[in-house]
Amino acid sequence: LSGAVPVSWALMSKLQVLDLSDNLLEGPFPGFLPTLTMKQFLVSGNKLSGTLPSYMRFLSATAINLSNNGLVGTIPESLFLSSIDQQSGQEGHLLLDLSSNQLSGSLTAAPSSRITTLRLAHNRLSGTIGPAMFGPNLKRLDISHNAFTGSSPSVTGLVELRARNNFFTAFPTNMSGTAKDHARIVDLSHNAFALDLAQAPTVNHVGVLDLSHNQLRGALPLHRFLSCRRLLLSHNQLSHLDHVLSEDWPVLEFVDVQWNDLSGSIPQSLGHLRASIQLRENPKLSGPLPSFMQPQPMTSRAALDSTYLDSKSLWCPKFKGAGGETITVDGSLYNYTLCLCDKGTYHYQGRCNPCPPHTHCPGIGNHSAVIVSRGFYPTPSIEHPVDTLACIREAHCNPKQTAGFECSEGHQGRLCAACQAGFARLGVDCVSCRSPEPIFLVAVFMILVLFTAV
Repeated sequence: LSGAVPVSWALMSKLQVLDLSDNLLEGPFPGFLPTLTMKQFLVSGNKLSGTLPSYMRFLSATAINLSNNGLVGTIPESLFLSSIDQQSGQEGHLLLDLSSNQLSGSLTAAPSSRITTLRLAHNRLSGTIGPAMFGPNLKRLDISHNAFTGSSPSVTGLVELRARNNFFTAFPTNMSGTAKDHARIVDLSHNAFALDLAQAPTVNHVGVLDLSHNQLRGALPLHRFLSCRRLLLSHNQLSHLDHVLSEDWPVLEFVDVQWNDLSGSIPQSLGHLRASIQLRENPKLSGPLPSFMQPQPMTSRAALDSTYLDSKSLWCPKFKGAGGETITVDGSLYNYTLCLCDKGTYHYQGRCNPCPPHTHCPGIGNHSAVIVSRGFYPTPSIEHPVDTLACIREAHCNPKQTAGFECSEGHQGRLCAACQAGFARLGVDCVSCRSPEPIFLVAVFMILVLFTAV
């Protein structure tokens, strides 16, 4: 469907379900539609524009989806007003989706207690969010990609809180779910938290807590997050690992603290977490490696971790903890002594060097090998080739194309042009002195010389 919504549709006073999603409808929002009686009003994925009418209200709706349009202005308070399901006389459940528009302003009215899912992501909303801003029945809240400030919303009672890409600067007083309403995900990444992480409240009953891409600093107090399953803290300014556990703690499954400013050594007690831990891009961490970290056999790509040293690709081992969990660290923690060079490079004196022309470098399992193509000679040395030179005769240089390079039988030296002991030169070739052919040829040559002299 394309064009504007017909004005004649205003006469459909008993209309209960209207689904116009994913069409090409355009023009001002059709505020003349009889929304009071509608159960579902779905117009997402169109090109509707303009503002929402201030009188717009739904008395019995279970789903209102106006997402992915071009709506502007503020959100009418009438959309948030509480209403009673007219058939049952009880408050029902309502999904309200206004995401991916250009709505602006602040949230001045508390949403209806009927709203269980509220999606306001990808708009231009701003202001602060008070602790009583959302109703007691709200379970899923998405306010990502806006410009909200102040304290982030409380997690209590929510199953999902998605608030990434805002300007929140303070944690709420409560960041825990409840045993009944276990929060599956709390996403506060890409905000403006510039606090010591020790100021964060203890977190319980949260599945995934994402605080990445902020400015959190200080120690990493893992004991405050042990009831999480996944803890994401990458791209912050955390300075060291502050963690002491005397017994195994199997609840926390995954911790990501890459791209921080961690220093010092990895504490042995970290092995009690039984969690996969990502510690890469923390160059100030120092050894020795704790005994609970054991490198995986580097027999497959799955056991390797790609990294870079001097702009050259390296493959370093992943480590296994005492419970089989994966741990990744920078190769600098052990001076890259366990790392292998990638395909197209070869290892020499602790570095991965680019494969020169007319060679093949398999890398990984045979990372020191340089296989020179037939007919070419490596220079300045076989162990550390930088370039190759074409040989006088192709068959003289590495005819079997073996790693390590070999001249053909009887040949040696630069370009394989010199003859080995027991071989004589015949043109550009070296032939065995035991062969009757060179003796016969030399005799013929001497006779010709004598005949010419006479």
